[in-house]
Amino acid sequence: MRALHAVLVSLLVLTAGCGASLGGGDDASTVAPRLAGTPGETTTTPVLPNGSLPPGVAPDDADQVDERGLYLAHERTLDGRSVTWRHQRLWTNATGSVVAWRTSTSWRDGAAQRHASASGGTDPALAGGTPTEFDYWTDGDVFLTRQRLADGTVRRTAADGGPPSRIANIGAGRTTLESVLTGVDLRYVGVDRDGAGDDYDTAVHLLAATPDGGRLTLRVTASGVVRSFLLRTEVVVDGEPLTVVRRFRTSDVGETVVERPAWTPNGTD
Repeated sequence: MRALHAVLVSLLVLTAGCGASLGGGDDASTVAPRLAGTPGETTTTPVLPNGSLPPGVAPDDADQVDERGLYLAHERTLDGRSVTWRHQRLWTNATGSVVAWRTSTSWRDGAAQRHASASGGTDPALAGGTPTEFDYWTDGDVFLTRQRLADGTVRRTAADGGPPSRIANIGAGRTTLESVLTGVDLRYVGVDRDGAGDDYDTAVHLLAATPDGGRLTLRVTASGVVRSFLLRTEVVVDGEPLTVVRRFRTSDVGETVVERPAWTPNGTD
């Protein structure tokens, strides 16, 4: 139980504010995984939607977007549905070199859940500490964890039941969305015509904001699912200007299958 407690504390540090696939077999201190498929800046011409708007969005009102209503609708719409969500943070310097990164991927299908996270870079303290990897899997009856530390040591734990409620993959990324949207004044941009015709909504709406001189772009379905966001900000750390990019993506709604990872007994992936 002492080992499990230590791993759970590590997970809370790793996933604070997170909610991007792992970095594969390369050196975790230098290689930043890419969150494939996350959109960048859009050039879509704003148009009025023909169908319904996302919950909390009213383009004709002075306050066009209820940000709290938006992330609550995301959580509510995905409640009880299988889903995958990914979150990435990337810190780069003036030359474009990656100085730190942190990624996480969460899968949920009923009681079956999996979370995988990793961090690294030349200055990993920016991402919360030394380079590390953490993975957990549960089917509701057993909770298994695996953690690779900076020195290469691998810790594994097993316990009965699912994950503790404080780290369970509930909310489909709601914590991440809340951390980004709180205090932000979003405006309605229009319909992303490239997002029309997906399998669980018929239109994707674009919302944007400029928090603290940065730029935030969200793609949200009519039912309130935040398909993705891209947040770019500029910061100064110890006198060095850095660009911080955060990406979030929701995928495989109703189609996510939580495979038992290869590192577990009888693993499949």
